[in-house]
Amino acid sequence: MAGPVHYEIHVRRAAPDDWTLSHATEDRRRALDAADDLMRDRQAVAVRVTRETLDPETMEFASAVILTRGAPVLKRSPIVASPPRGPACGTAAVRRAGCAVAARGMQRAVERQ
Repeated sequence: MAGPVHYEIHVRRAAPDDWTLSHATEDRRRALDAADDLMRDRQAVAVRVTRETLDPETMEFASAVILTRGAPVLKRSPIVASPPRGPACGTAAVRRAGCAVAARGMQRAVERQ
């Protein structure tokens, strides 16, 4: 048995942005018109309207996209972590102190051993 239904209007303000909820309504026609208005007024580069149906037994919403317009979602490259390296003149602490000071400190440490 289907429970209450509402419609959500999601927008992307710029092409690389994630979808964000603009507003929700219980009227399908009003949701579709609002999405068209957002695109026409250039308040978003893309809009998506979803139908959200509440399952009264589980109290979870089932979501179905009923409209998508505008710029496609851009594929993002995954961020790859580089392996850690030893101290270098490029680190923030070393830059503050200066490379020469760091080199002298390392030299003294070696001499003590």
